[in-house]
Amino acid sequence: MMIVVGIQLYKTRGKHELIKLFLYNIKLAFIGILIFPACIYHIFFSYRGVTSISNEYSVIDYFRLLANAFSLNLAILCIILIIFFIISIIKVKKKHDTIELTLLISFLVFIIISSKISPYLEMRYIMGILPIFAILLWESLDYLIKNSSKYIFVVISVLIISFLGISLKENEPL
Repeated sequence: MMIVVGIQLYKTRGKHELIKLFLYNIKLAFIGILIFPACIYHIFFSYRGVTSISNEYSVIDYFRLLANAFSLNLAILCIILIIFFIISIIKVKKKHDTIELTLLISFLVFIIISSKISPYLEMRYIMGILPIFAILLWESLDYLIKNSSKYIFVVISVLIISFLGISLKENEPL
């Protein structure tokens, strides 16, 4: 997410603010190392850092895990993410509001990175981004309610409820 925010900061405010943000993050990293110096050994030389990169899970497995967290089917989750992307693009074109697009890109990048570096297929590795998914859902529904006619919103609501009814299943233990 910091990469996306950095690119946006460079576009809007220039190189000076980006350098200031970078130095601030370096300062935070230095303070973190001073507080817990064993983190250097833990990250680079422990068995978790070495074996976690060689996992056998794919990005699809983590999207399936995310879909199970919301009791959804994987296809329905993909449709919802495509709707999020379309609404984000529309908001960028109409209002130059890039917050949702930034959240969506950072959400997808986080899932891709966590699927490649986490040693086990567990919910705890992606649980931190579930609020971002909820924010995206809320913002998309809010945009649909405010900018569409009653009939289009009713049709979309019926379709979403129908798809959820078809795809709901018993929650698997997390």
